[in-house]
Amino acid sequence: MGYSSTRGLIASVNPSVQYFVLPKLSLGGFIQYYTSRDFKYVSAGPSATFFIYSSSNYALVLNQKIRFREYIEPDDFAASKSTTITILAADWRMSGPLSLRVGVGYLKSLDDEVLNYYDNKKDEWILPAIGFAYYL
Repeated sequence: MGYSSTRGLIASVNPSVQYFVLPKLSLGGFIQYYTSRDFKYVSAGPSATFFIYSSSNYALVLNQKIRFREYIEPDDFAASKSTTITILAADWRMSGPLSLRVGVGYLKSLDDEVLNYYDNKKDEWILPAIGFAYYL
C-alpha cells in the first residue's frame, strides 16, 4: 500500500517464489497486481537474489527482477511494457523464518516507451523497497 501525489492511493500485491540453486543464489519468478486511481495492471517475470552477506539474524541481498507488464485498464495507457528492477536490501529476521526486507531500488525501462506523468517523462526511478521474506 502507498500514496502518490500523482496517483493517489496505490495498492500492489507482488508475491515471488525462488529456489536456492547455489548457497548464495536463488532463482525464481514473481507476479504483481497494481492498482491506482487512473490505471491497473498485471505483470510477471523472472527474479534472482544474491546474498552478499548473511548471518542468523541479518542478510544483505541484491534482488533483480525483469517485469513484463500487461495493462488491464485503460488499454491505451502509454508506458513502458518491460522494465528491470534492481533492489539492494537488508533482511532482519523477525520471528522464525519471517524477515522484514528494507532497501532501495532502481527501475529502468527496457523498451522505447517511458512512463508519462503529466508531461514529465521518466524511464528510470529510484524507489524505496519494503516487504517481507519467508525462508523455508
